[in-house]
Amino acid sequence: MIIIEGVILINIVCACDDRYVKHLAVLIISIINNTKTRNINFYIINGGIHQENIDKLEEIFITNKAKFRFLMTNEDEIKKLKVDKHLSTATYYRILIPNLLSNDIDKVVYLDSDIVVNGDISELWNMDISEFSIGAKKEAANNQRNEYLNMPKKAPYFNAGVLLMNLNKWRQCNHSSNVFTYLNKFGDNLLYHDQDGINALLYNDSLEIPSEWNILSQDVYGNSSFRGPKLVHFTEASKPWQLLNNHPFKKEYEKYLAMTPWKDDIPPENAIIHKLLMDKRIIIFGSGGSGLRLLERVTELNGTVSYFLDNNKDLSGKVAKGKKIHTPNVLADENIDEIFIIIASMYYVEIEEQLTELGLKRLKHFVSLGYENELLKEW
Repeated sequence: MIIIEGVILINIVCACDDRYVKHLAVLIISIINNTKTRNINFYIINGGIHQENIDKLEEIFITNKAKFRFLMTNEDEIKKLKVDKHLSTATYYRILIPNLLSNDIDKVVYLDSDIVVNGDISELWNMDISEFSIGAKKEAANNQRNEYLNMPKKAPYFNAGVLLMNLNKWRQCNHSSNVFTYLNKFGDNLLYHDQDGINALLYNDSLEIPSEWNILSQDVYGNSSFRGPKLVHFTEASKPWQLLNNHPFKKEYEKYLAMTPWKDDIPPENAIIHKLLMDKRIIIFGSGGSGLRLLERVTELNGTVSYFLDNNKDLSGKVAKGKKIHTPNVLADENIDEIFIIIASMYYVEIEEQLTELGLKRLKHFVSLGYENELLKEW
């Protein structure tokens, strides 16, 4: 444990690449602004942050008199693991934390970069995890998921984006090596990658933290009475920094962004999205909660949605929020160059394949919500 002048430091660890550095800055500012003590030590695992962005982060730390250190890693084990357009190697760095930090650091809070902290982080830090390797928010058991992870049926599953880590116990149990062995063996078949691996091996070595310290997007959507989370975790593909996102706590993200050196940074795809909303007839594929929120957001941006598409034939002909629901067959009567489809469904991979088979081109005629930045490749 690190103690300076008789005061215990709160150790915060984050991992980030250059794509997420702006959002990491939002997280850091939110922690600093909501924590009474200034005895916070930030460790940033550098997954490829450009020097100009490192300089901006350092500006935040120095201005707010926060202690910080950048950590470098070049682990060959990570290079072998699965990555995709939504998952970078930076997500695996949390497994390395006990190895990257000196042995006199025995406890840390690990946080993903797509988070806003609204509470005093010392409350989370002060929880006793002396008997466990980690503390995390747990969800109800899922028999199908637990079966493919070879976990007991009643074992809860935890979100690994917020972890209170007992590094001494983790090191003693050699968890880092064991998790990497598991990922190398089963990684291609895991839905949530390293999070699945950590759950499969540590489900019985974890303390449940209060849910208010890791409020996920699915916790707040459709729950208008939800108030006062101490930590908001933007877990879906659509994030609050994206123009079409309509997260209930989007303004919280924007508030802290305005306090960073990136306050005037405008995503280049925003201009493309605005133009598409004005020039094309917008069709939303998916009439569930995500589709309804997207309809609201498009309307706020002065765009017009023509109708919904849905593969559920039982919904065909029905109306949601004033817009009719059709099956994809209706696209046969459309001039595809006059429309633009936004997919708002968890089954976006299958829907993209379906639309491609119907003769539409990805990014030219449709995009999945959360991946709007890829429009830059086409427009």
